[in-house]
Amino acid sequence: MKVAVVAIVRDEVSDILWWLGWYVSLGVDTIIVFDDGSKDGTDRIIADAACVHDIRLYRIESDGGSHIERQKQVYLEALEHLKNEFDWVGFLDADEYVFFPNHNTIHQFLSEMNNDVGAVGINWCNYGSSGHVTKPLAPAFHAFTHHYKPENNINRHIKSFVRPDYWNGRWFNVHYFDVSPYRYVDDSGRDIEWSDTPGITKNSPCWKKSKIMHYQLRSMEHYVERTKRRKDLNLSLRNFTEADHNEIYDPTPHDSTNKIREWVRRVIQQGYARVLDALP
Repeated sequence: MKVAVVAIVRDEVSDILWWLGWYVSLGVDTIIVFDDGSKDGTDRIIADAACVHDIRLYRIESDGGSHIERQKQVYLEALEHLKNEFDWVGFLDADEYVFFPNHNTIHQFLSEMNNDVGAVGINWCNYGSSGHVTKPLAPAFHAFTHHYKPENNINRHIKSFVRPDYWNGRWFNVHYFDVSPYRYVDDSGRDIEWSDTPGITKNSPCWKKSKIMHYQLRSMEHYVERTKRRKDLNLSLRNFTEADHNEIYDPTPHDSTNKIREWVRRVIQQGYARVLDALP
């Protein structure tokens, strides 16, 4: 079984190495990153990381369309071109970390899915700021330890791991990929009951077998930078505070920090080598 993760990133220099290291630690075979015009050096760090793992970097030639339109274009192209190479492809953002309480690797989790399953949907678990105003030095999964209650409606969104061979070519949104007549299941292998919108489940998640740790908000500094980059978002203190829920404390992801730190060090050493090699 070969598994890939596809993501679109822009100006994530402070977090991208930890995000890549998270999926390397889960055993993802290939990470495919589309850079959407980063200006902070994110692309150079990804290129260094590609020296120590199969990480493929592409640059989006933007035509000025919306972020959603560019996501659609990238995902459609990825589904078409990756179907002959990978058994499963996950479509995630750089602020989303898949967490498995009972599995060590993504392969262990996906191997439990029957052959009639075309896609697996994993619910969001949205995190608040944990009181951070400026960007913390620690990775997101270590610094932000408080998340929403499961019954908060935003957590009914899912992100998907798709068998690209099973996708039927129809586009709905970045959360849902039509694989009919094959099954779209949750992390327990049960058929998902959708709300009126595909990609949003009818019921609240339980997170016992998996969750997408979603650090969309992060610190106030992260929020300001993100909204400045996105024309479809409005920058306001009210929008930040209304999204800043910190009801449940969960430091469990800290168990992965040291392991991923060692991988991050390897990439940083590769960066030093790149800089030194360029000197006369």
